[in-house]
Amino acid sequence: MILIGQVDSPFVRRVGIALYEIPFEHRPWSTFGDADRLAAHNPPRRVPTLVLDGEEVLIESATMAGVAPSVSADVGVDTQISASNKTIMLRAPANP
Repeated sequence: MILIGQVDSPFVRRVGIALYEIPFEHRPWSTFGDADRLAAHNPPRRVPTLVLDGEEVLIESATMAGVAPSVSADVGVDTQISASNKTIMLRAPANP
C-alpha cells in the first residue's frame, strides 16, 4: 500500500493516522513539483492518493480512512474495491 502526498496536508495526515497499524509506503510527492509522477496513479493529480496492493487507487481521504480498520499489522486484511470505487469490502480473520 502506498500513500502519496505531503504531510503538510491535513488530509494526508488524516489517512496516515488511519493507517497507523498497517504497513504502508509513504511518497511525499507534491501536486506541483511531482505532478507527472502523481498523474500516473491519479490523473486529477489530487492528494492524498492511496494505491492499494492490487493497484486500485483511492483519491478521497474519507474513503481511505474507511479502508484502514484498526487491526494490528500481523492480522491479514483483504480489501476489495469495485470498479466504481463505491463498494468497499473489508475482510479480516474472525479470530486474530
